[in-house]
Amino acid sequence: MSDSTNNQHQITIDDSYQTGGDLNNKKEESTKTTPLEGDHPPPYEFVSADSAPAYSAASTSTRIPAPVSGSNLEAQRIGTRPEDSPIVTRNMVAANVVALVVPQIVESAISKANNDACRNLNPVNENIIYYSYDPNVYTNFSIDSSDSYIQNGDLLVSRDLQNKTNATIWVQMAAPGRAPANVDFVPQQSSYLMRFHQSSGGSNFLGLFGMSASCIKVRVRLFLPQRMTSPQTQTVIQADNFDIQTLPNDVIYNQSLNIKSTNGDILVNRLYANNVTLNTRYGDIFGSIRSLKNAKITSRGSINMLMNVAPDATNYNISATAFGYVALQFNKSFAGKYEIITHDDYGINDSYGTVGDNGTGTLRVESRGRAIVRFA
Repeated sequence: MSDSTNNQHQITIDDSYQTGGDLNNKKEESTKTTPLEGDHPPPYEFVSADSAPAYSAASTSTRIPAPVSGSNLEAQRIGTRPEDSPIVTRNMVAANVVALVVPQIVESAISKANNDACRNLNPVNENIIYYSYDPNVYTNFSIDSSDSYIQNGDLLVSRDLQNKTNATIWVQMAAPGRAPANVDFVPQQSSYLMRFHQSSGGSNFLGLFGMSASCIKVRVRLFLPQRMTSPQTQTVIQADNFDIQTLPNDVIYNQSLNIKSTNGDILVNRLYANNVTLNTRYGDIFGSIRSLKNAKITSRGSINMLMNVAPDATNYNISATAFGYVALQFNKSFAGKYEIITHDDYGINDSYGTVGDNGTGTLRVESRGRAIVRFA
């Protein structure tokens, strides 16, 4: 039920979407993404096995020798090669198949058990390693785990409850056996780089006799000061193979926040900030923001956000771009003009609620799936 009375509102479905651009570089959507109505699974191609080749009539290995009698019979038996017998050949093939398949089955079963044990590792139970830095000097905090065997980690961002000027970092790591990885901090101009690295993936052969050292769980907590001495500077938080989560805060961030993840999801829990940028290359973005004035949200997965615009916001801009679906809710806090665009034949645009014509806000939503905006 879209608003059609206001000529400033525009809802379109772009059927002329051309191949090219960032929207066509979409990675397969995360399993956390809700399937869209109207989506259809890709067709599957069933390939029939080729029939076995027939034996040649001229082949000596398939011809049964003529019956003989007397002493010649024993000589015939001795002179026949076992490998020429079809029965022996089939037995050899069966033995080879068993020799190849059985180890793979055993390896798969043990590997599954190791993976289950790896998932049970919990870094919360491990000792905490403490670090700190000045966020007014190093405004960009980043995590690089490309030189380690960390598959996924968690980065939790919150405000420091104490009156501190420095940012504090907690690091917890869980891994079987020896220490999982080394941590280095490399200050680079305005960037504070946290780097994980390790020299080996473990000594277990194929990881069969226990979990290998590549099974690592990491939990990082970043505590930012309640007030920044340079609020005009943007704070950048980025990580590669980490899910990033902001914890609820009662003190508003007096600086702009820019949160980026390469392969992880971004979850914002009642984030209290005026200016926010959220970006993930291969994940989803969801949660809630309050007292919002400007926001730019980009995901190659899906976006599901509850956003409350600040009462004193003027000339604000909000944009949400995703390869999956986009679902936004404003709770009567948005007033201005908006535009919703989908680049998919099955894309559906829905908007609910009345938008005030006297507002100065601008909203733009773009997706390849369904787009739903609730203003009420």
